[in-house]
Amino acid sequence: VEEETRQRAEAEAQRAAEEEARLKVEEEARQAAAAEAQRSAEEAARLQAQEEAARLRAEEEERQRVAAEESRQAEAVAARLKIEQEAARQRAEEKEALRVEEEQRAEQERLRLEEEARQRAEAEAAQLRAEEESARQRAEEEQQRQREAEEARILAAEAQAEREAQARREAEEAERLAAEAEEQQRRVKEERERSLAAEETAAMLNAEAVSPIEIEGVAETVETIEIESSAVIPSVDPLIERNDGTASGWIDVDISEPEIVRQSEPIALTPFDETATQPELLFAEPALQEAEPIVQESKEIEPSGFSIVEEHSARPVSKEIDYAVQEKGLAEFDEFSSVPGAILKRLGSESTEERASAVADLARVGSDDSFRQINAAFDDPALEVRNAAARSLFGLNADRAATFTRSLRESPPERRRKIGAALASSGLASEAIGQLMGESREKTYDAFSLLFLMSKAGEVQPLMRAIEEHPNNEVRLAVVKLLALSGQQEILPAFRRLAVRGSLPTEVRSAVMEAIYQISSQSPTPA
Repeated sequence: VEEETRQRAEAEAQRAAEEEARLKVEEEARQAAAAEAQRSAEEAARLQAQEEAARLRAEEEERQRVAAEESRQAEAVAARLKIEQEAARQRAEEKEALRVEEEQRAEQERLRLEEEARQRAEAEAAQLRAEEESARQRAEEEQQRQREAEEARILAAEAQAEREAQARREAEEAERLAAEAEEQQRRVKEERERSLAAEETAAMLNAEAVSPIEIEGVAETVETIEIESSAVIPSVDPLIERNDGTASGWIDVDISEPEIVRQSEPIALTPFDETATQPELLFAEPALQEAEPIVQESKEIEPSGFSIVEEHSARPVSKEIDYAVQEKGLAEFDEFSSVPGAILKRLGSESTEERASAVADLARVGSDDSFRQINAAFDDPALEVRNAAARSLFGLNADRAATFTRSLRESPPERRRKIGAALASSGLASEAIGQLMGESREKTYDAFSLLFLMSKAGEVQPLMRAIEEHPNNEVRLAVVKLLALSGQQEILPAFRRLAVRGSLPTEVRSAVMEAIYQISSQSPTPA
């Protein structure tokens, strides 16, 4: 019996040795497989460890059952079990070391990817800033050119209006001076005739015998006539006033009071001579005619109803011309507006559809006037008109980024919000999101710029939906990058909600985390 027991023990030991050898071979094979699969995912390693542990537990249970059935001769079995446990411990330690090493490599890879993403984001931000600066400079140069052209047109219009007014004033002044000269000659002639009549009367009285009282009365009459005659020429003096140079520029004179005329040089009138004959009176007329050109060279005089046209830089260009036309009394000046009157009339219609159609037509006109009308349409209460304004502004100019940048820059905050909302509701934002990964670099740039401006205007809902729902991960990453570049602190809560969503792909979630870090680092540090 003891021999059989010994033989069974030896057989059992041999089986155990074979089992151990088999396990050793299996372990070596497994280790080799584990070495080859070092780059496998952490989840696969964890599942493999669980399966191995389950298998070891099953083998241990089987060995314990066999040991209980065989006998209490468990010394060899205990030793074997101890060896197996030690081997299992060593394997567990090796697995733990491999896991730690894999985690370290994964962490290093994550840090590397984050650094690359940060560097790419900074490079793209710098490129975008440079492109925006270039677009801004182009827009400013275009605006400067348009302002210079408009100023030249205004100056030409004002010069023409001034020339016409000057011609009218000179003609009116010449007519007035001619009338005054004629009136003066008539009065001089009348006084001369009265003086001659008085002299004849005095001679007749001297020749006749008259009483002293009558002679005294006639003398008084002659004296009165002479006084009135001598007052003829002085009465002309108030008509002409020497210009002492105190006035400058244009002056206001009411032609309803023609007594005062500003003259650069005094007019040399022929003095009145009581002994002059009638031919000498006729000689005074050329003297007055010679003075007429001098009057025309005097300071410019504006009749009543004409006012000074003052340049005012705060007035719009078109209003300056209207102001000159209204104030100078000229014929209405054509402002050469590029927007047809029919479109302007439809813009003021009560029909929403008609206003939206007129706004859409402004894009085909394509001018600075059209731009201002389109920009004003964003204040329309109708959503349809604002959407039409967004699409019309999009098609107004080939450089769409510069057009929308100018529109936002020249608008008050409330209109900026309406522009951003119109970009979303008109469908332009959805189209731009679809073009972020397009083959055309120009379209991609336009799309990126449009969405960036929309986000700066405060409209980010379409972009958030794209991050959550768009089927293309590259588009999602591009939108995350765009919002990160916008640097708006208001989107941080939405980004944090996205970061904890399990439905987002890993790379998109990592990009969102990077964007949160980037935007948070841009926030001002509290004092």
